[in-house]
Amino acid sequence: MTDLTADKRLLDKQWRMDHLYKISTKDSRLVQFKRNRAQRHFAKNKHTRNIILKSRQLGFTTDECIDTLDDALFTRNFQALILSYDQDSSYKIFGDKIRLAWANFPLAQLYKVDAERADSLKVDFEEELFVRL
Repeated sequence: MTDLTADKRLLDKQWRMDHLYKISTKDSRLVQFKRNRAQRHFAKNKHTRNIILKSRQLGFTTDECIDTLDDALFTRNFQALILSYDQDSSYKIFGDKIRLAWANFPLAQLYKVDAERADSLKVDFEEELFVRL
């Protein structure tokens, strides 16, 4: 891969969302994440207090996990919490969505990561990333 850190497209969240993250399909294939029509509409129209009613098969859990991971990776002092209806499902969502996307993130070497706990990911920026952008 070319030196992405010098790429101005990294300033565009939508570009990052469609090009930097991998997800697992229902048949366990690793594929590039790309927002679908419903996810794009939601991202374009969301505000600070959103409620997503139970909506199966539209990928909102995946989209919000990837969106939150992107915010954590590209926004200083950003903190996030993902909740589900019980602790086991929260751990499963974290592992299946966030850990998988992080494990396949092409710019991971630019971050210092504390992954001591199985249910959290602490990311610290390397100054170099922001100097180049």
